[in-house]
Amino acid sequence: MTARTSISEIDRKDGHIQAYPVVDEEIIYKGSPTIIDATSGKLQTNDGTTITLANGDIFAGIAHETVNNSTNDKVCKIDRKGTFLVDISDTIAQANVGDEVYLNNVTDDSTLTVTSDTGNPQITVGQIVEFVSANKAYINIDNYVGNVAAAGA
Repeated sequence: MTARTSISEIDRKDGHIQAYPVVDEEIIYKGSPTIIDATSGKLQTNDGTTITLANGDIFAGIAHETVNNSTNDKVCKIDRKGTFLVDISDTIAQANVGDEVYLNNVTDDSTLTVTSDTGNPQITVGQIVEFVSANKAYINIDNYVGNVAAAGA
């Protein structure tokens, strides 16, 4: 490989919001944690019924928009950085600030948990940075996008 000897244009993607193709027939709702399916490479949410989290799935971020992929040709914009108000399926308290939160097959596309799902696929998707109520908290996802689903410990 030789060193550059002139200016060249390079492609660049914004790191905060990116668009991904969506799994066929999937509806992704704004504010949902999203994952890239390890098999298809397409975006989906974990609804705990028709689509479940599998080892190798990748956390993509939080849906920036709602997309109905009934025509099987849609993409969805995803926030890959930031702090978001989310529902937590567990009862939490101020003492949970700093805890990591998970998306797993005990949760769905509208809630996250602070409880690991031992032995089953899960992804760490963020860290609680502000307690709001017994079932709501702000989480920061900045260092968690790209995490891969694996069996919980």
